[in-house]
Amino acid sequence: VDAAWGRVETWLAANARRLAKSLRPPAKPGAVEKLQAALGVALPADFAASVARHNGQSDAAESGLFPHTDTALGPEPA
Repeated sequence: VDAAWGRVETWLAANARRLAKSLRPPAKPGAVEKLQAALGVALPADFAASVARHNGQSDAAESGLFPHTDTALGPEPA
């Protein structure tokens, strides 16, 4: 997952800087575990690794990598 995100980030930095800047920081520690407990399911390890890198995308992004925003892993940082 980290290698894939590295390739995505490299491409975004060269081709879509505003989109790259719209990626949110990592999910807070324990957020995945809290979500799993709330849902009553174990989430895939790749999901946890991905949100450990970027917890989605800013609500203010002009275009998106993600189809919609969701605050299940915590609110967007101010």
